[in-house]
Amino acid sequence: MNGIFILLWTDDGYVVKGKFWQQGDVSVIDNLLMRITLSHESKKEFSKIPTQNDTFIYSRLYEFRDSSRVSQKVIVGVEITKDESQDDYKKFLIDACSKVPELLTKDEGEIEQLLMAIFASQSASQSAPTEEAGKDLLTKLKERAKDLIKNGEIDEANDLLEKAKTAPGALQKLMDKGAKLIKQKKIEEAQKVYADAIDLALSIQEGDLAAKLQDDITRVSERPKIIERIMDIEENARKAIREEDMKNAADLYKDAATEAVKLNDVDAMNEFTKKSQALIEFYTAGQKKKRSF
Repeated sequence: MNGIFILLWTDDGYVVKGKFWQQGDVSVIDNLLMRITLSHESKKEFSKIPTQNDTFIYSRLYEFRDSSRVSQKVIVGVEITKDESQDDYKKFLIDACSKVPELLTKDEGEIEQLLMAIFASQSASQSAPTEEAGKDLLTKLKERAKDLIKNGEIDEANDLLEKAKTAPGALQKLMDKGAKLIKQKKIEEAQKVYADAIDLALSIQEGDLAAKLQDDITRVSERPKIIERIMDIEENARKAIREEDMKNAADLYKDAATEAVKLNDVDAMNEFTKKSQALIEFYTAGQKKKRSF
């Protein structure tokens, strides 16, 4: 997932109420606004449309009454890559929509912070259960074998069933071992174990699982670099404060919050976001000051 957004219905049509992007082109929403809204015509609840970035916008139309009993209509959506399944995001969009009534009472900065937190929570849920990913693999392989038999591909089905005797257990052991090595911060050893797990997943045509394992180990491998970037950003932000350049310091802390999302560290993200907002308020107050002296 690259980003998340909320469109709110107004008398002038849908407008962007909030958005957060970790990577990719955030302007994709402005460019596709009309197509997104049209895709939900006739009250179509879920929609998926392609972008020019070789990604997809997957969104949900949600209608509710606010605390004043006024009818509201929003579209909550995410940009996902072509390798990601929309089924994995259906529950996420439903949960995100449940937070919308409260979210719409916030100001722009708070909305962005909450969207960032929602984004981070999904990233964490995607990476956390890697060691559980192989538990239902045997059932999946048997179902695929049945489909192959129905299509008359008997040899392929037998080959798959033979692999199913050992592959799920072996794959689970590799993922458990890799997760343990990650916790021990033995990243190079974990990379080797994950490479074996990816090869095994591909041998049984589990491309989605292989891609997820690759994403997980890539994220872990990049963690030290991200932390280093955050530390550099923090130092530059503190320097900007010393120089009384509050606007620059606020922007830097906002950048640090975005980097923290990549670590799935919601606490750090909230910390940096609050610092950014406080500095923006400080800067704005300085710009608008009216004194008698």
